[in-house]
Amino acid sequence: MTDLRHHAGLWAGITALTLRSHPPPDTGMPSHTRTLVFSHANSFPASTYRTLFEGWRAAGYDVRAIDKIGHDPRHPVTTDWPHLVDQLATFIEEEVGQPAWLVGHSLGGAIVLQYTGTFPEHVARVCAIEGMGPPPEMVQQMQEKQVEDRLRDYIRDTHALSARKPREYASLADAEARMREANPHLSEDMARHLTLHGVIRLENGHYAWKFDNYVRVWGPNRYDVEAVRRL
Repeated sequence: MTDLRHHAGLWAGITALTLRSHPPPDTGMPSHTRTLVFSHANSFPASTYRTLFEGWRAAGYDVRAIDKIGHDPRHPVTTDWPHLVDQLATFIEEEVGQPAWLVGHSLGGAIVLQYTGTFPEHVARVCAIEGMGPPPEMVQQMQEKQVEDRLRDYIRDTHALSARKPREYASLADAEARMREANPHLSEDMARHLTLHGVIRLENGHYAWKFDNYVRVWGPNRYDVEAVRRL
């Protein structure tokens, strides 16, 4: 279970801002530019942000989102996330129309910034919340590691995940109890909301968190700080 302490604070602040939002300004652009494409944080499927989406829709936006970024085998998770940027580009091209309003949280923020740097002509507005990439100390550690060490770490982490069986819960109440245990700062409504929209029901009737832990693993290539900053 992911610790949500930092994200929960952001959630509360973003929700407050969202509910104070005004209708989209008249920019003179075609009506499809009022579409808002949201990219979620790592471990938090887009469906868990429904409170935010409701506020945006009430303000007049048509909200679209990929529910689980990085879960499509055509767009795997690698260092610098180029395949995830491609996944967003494909989604916008096929499902939305251009230009679009882009909002991203954490991992999603990094993705929308890279997309905007690559295709600025397809973006009407962009907002990145916590999306500036890994913290400096983490980047430094990655830069200092030799290729054989990065590859060893990558293989070790993926093997550990392959041997890990997803935890199952007999009921939604049990899953919610686990959410509260890991994140006691959450309100009852928020814990229930994150649980309800963050699980899948298995064939045996039990529940499991629907976000694949493999998405957490960094690729073995060196993080290209300058390239990401340029975008």
